[in-house]
Amino acid sequence: AIWSRKPVILKGVSERFGTFSGGAWPEPPQEAIVMPIAASEQENILGVWVVGVNSRMRFSDSFLGFVEIFTRQIAGALNTIFSVEQERHRATVLAELDRAKT
Repeated sequence: AIWSRKPVILKGVSERFGTFSGGAWPEPPQEAIVMPIAASEQENILGVWVVGVNSRMRFSDSFLGFVEIFTRQIAGALNTIFSVEQERHRATVLAELDRAKT
């Protein structure tokens, strides 16, 4: 997912990683999607998030579309956080320069 910048579908999740909670259902997820989180189309991957697929639901393009939309929301929130932190840092540096001048 990181190198391809595309979702990766994992099958046999319980066999590979152990049993996870199925939430309200007794069956644990058997599939998961690993979604890359990109800062933007041109930038590096910030990380990935793993989404379990409900065992009672078949994986579909519409579910993948939902996960992609949610991933863009996560990326947007992270970009906002990074921008605010960058602006804070810039303000701190300018304040230090201003103090050094006086």
